[in-house]
Amino acid sequence: MIHSNLYRSLDIITRMKKTLSLLSLLLLFCFAGFAQIDEQETSNSGSLINPSKKNDVRYDISDKVMLGGNMSLTFGSMSMVEVSPLIGYNLSPRVTLGASLTYMYFSYKSDLYSYSAQNFGGGLFGKIRIYKDFHLQIEPELLNIKYVDYNGQEKRKWVFNALAGVTFRSRLGERFAVDYSILWNLNQTQDSPYDNPVIKVAFVY
Repeated sequence: MIHSNLYRSLDIITRMKKTLSLLSLLLLFCFAGFAQIDEQETSNSGSLINPSKKNDVRYDISDKVMLGGNMSLTFGSMSMVEVSPLIGYNLSPRVTLGASLTYMYFSYKSDLYSYSAQNFGGGLFGKIRIYKDFHLQIEPELLNIKYVDYNGQEKRKWVFNALAGVTFRSRLGERFAVDYSILWNLNQTQDSPYDNPVIKVAFVY
């Protein structure tokens, strides 16, 4: 039993390393390419954040920092609460990097059975604007989840999710926006808390 758990843990770590390496290389090539494009366009037309400021690429820190998150509530015989605050930093007008925290509460009640669980964790994300308000998004995430083993005992373990997909940003003003994301878990397993595709809606400022 100990050897089985050890092999399983090593297998999870190996898959995490491979996935992270692939995501890191993809982010590196994409960021390098778009950063070069941003530099060329900014030098030609001034700041991309505010085109009216010709030849002035400086802008306030509030233009670079992005705050937001998402929250979902479902109540009934099956109840779920999810809260995911996030913070991001605009490296350029096209590229954003950030981090997020996640808390999930799930409960199910019936006449014969009841179950509840709390999952928590966090992750990183990268967004690259490819066309107007469409972005490519990569989001590696690590969650601590509750599960029941073969002996009926409740235990916890860490689950790695590698989410990737497309995000559309709907702007509600100069600063407020809503991000609609369709993501795919590239590391989907029986322990993953998500079903593919993963749909997310986040409010950002």
